[in-house]
Amino acid sequence: MTDSEKLDLLFEKMGDLEKRMKELKRQQMKDTAELKAMDEIIFDEVERACHRSVSNNL
Repeated sequence: MTDSEKLDLLFEKMGDLEKRMKELKRQQMKDTAELKAMDEIIFDEVERACHRSVSNNL
């Protein structure tokens, strides 16, 4: 394999790695957004349950 072929292969592998890193970053951002949404839903449910509990005790 010539130096030029080795360099081409290296650039190809770097491109593949860069693409995979972008995919992972997108997936991480998506997962983070989903977790934040779930946190908000859980917080709302807990807050409602607390308000109901306080109202029932009055």
